[in-house]
Amino acid sequence: MPQSDLDVQRSTRGTKQKPSGSSVENTKIQEPNDKHPLLTPTREQYDKQGMIAAIREQFRISWHGIHGANHWARVLHHGITIGTERSADLLVIELFAFLHDSQRHSDGGDYYHGRRGAEYARSLNTVYFELSAPRIDALCEAIEHHSGGKVHDQATIQTCWDADRLDLGRVSITPSPKFLSQEAVKHIDQAYRWSRDHRNRADYRELEL
Repeated sequence: MPQSDLDVQRSTRGTKQKPSGSSVENTKIQEPNDKHPLLTPTREQYDKQGMIAAIREQFRISWHGIHGANHWARVLHHGITIGTERSADLLVIELFAFLHDSQRHSDGGDYYHGRRGAEYARSLNTVYFELSAPRIDALCEAIEHHSGGKVHDQATIQTCWDADRLDLGRVSITPSPKFLSQEAVKHIDQAYRWSRDHRNRADYRELEL
């Protein structure tokens, strides 16, 4: 059985219906207080508020835990930063950030959460966002295999995995360069400090989605 990213890194250390009546508070996610191209005119529009409300409504673990919204916000930041540099698909990367851990049943070992997440992502396509067949396939591949310790030669998929792995500092693991793209490696030290500093407190500006 493949190891999770957490285990791999330890070994290398030195519903399609939209919910109604959701409050703004229930559809907020926290994003980093840094300047980067998170919201630019070139970003594709989709029903982000509706999608996040739907995710939260069915989310089984702590919204503020190690696989919850604060983690997703850091994954989004890393993904957009690296994806912009690599000319990757920024909408797929953004959707990955919100969906990759959405089907976890626990914060511990959960071998099939990636597969469940990919199935969930497909169920949301054409409801909250519109991806062509190749794009939804890339998103689902990234979600299904994000915790398997793999690397990928497709820029968008690898950027998704880079973004998730750069936040391993929240569980006291330094990301290993062997599992990251060249573009991601240069962010390891800063990402680790950021993950450690913010893992237990919510001090990002809140973006109303």
